Amino acid sequence: VYPIAELYKKGLNVTKDSKLVNITSDDQRVISVLNGDVDAAFVFSDARDIAAKDDKRAMTDVVPIYFTQWIPNDTISVRKDMPKKFRVKLAKAFKNIAKSKKGKQIIESIYSHYGYVDAKDSDFD
Repeated sequence: VYPIAELYKKGLNVTKDSKLVNITSDDQRVISVLNGDVDAAFVFSDARDIAAKDDKRAMTDVVPIYFTQWIPNDTISVRKDMPKKFRVKLAKAFKNIAKSKKGKQIIESIYSHYGYVDAKDSDFD
């Protein structure tokens, strides 16, 4: 969704001007480009590294042509039926851990999270 929206802002209507197909994994999208099954694919930045384990040509014959702005891809999510009080407590705990240098390093190394935004009360309803 992010690449399509970003390209739309730049003047390319991907959903109108292209035929879209769904390929479930990023490495298979790279292989599909490599094999000529599709002309291009939206993948995360390291997808060619994974695809190269199956076919080394993925690194030389599939060329990145555009990188979007940074896209957040990990969340800390809970079940909807979890008590609101606990959800708020859990969110505060992650934010508090991230306040210390050591805590920030741990969170970055485990989750690749680089900061937390304050959730609105409506996010906990």
